[in-house]
Amino acid sequence: MAAVLGLFQEGVAMSTAPSMPASVSVDLLPVSAHRLWWNMGDVLRRLVARAAVEQVSNHSAHLLSRQLGVLSRTSRRRFARSAVALQQCAAASITRHQPEAP
Repeated sequence: MAAVLGLFQEGVAMSTAPSMPASVSVDLLPVSAHRLWWNMGDVLRRLVARAAVEQVSNHSAHLLSRQLGVLSRTSRRRFARSAVALQQCAAASITRHQPEAP
């Protein structure tokens, strides 16, 4: 994203360079140029904010997916342990209630 912003800024600088010498004060620019300059700054701020939100969103989604993966492994292990314990309990109950052979 920084590369895109850098290219955008370079493009803006190149597009305004011929019409605006470096020695001209910003205060001497026409009102339309001030408005354009303000709008470009606003666009850049919004792009940076959007990129930051997307980065946080992607990072959060990645962390959440990792946590869900750990949670599902933990759940499978707990279920397997409880299933084994239940099978052992059922097997013990069946063997206790089996009538002895005559």
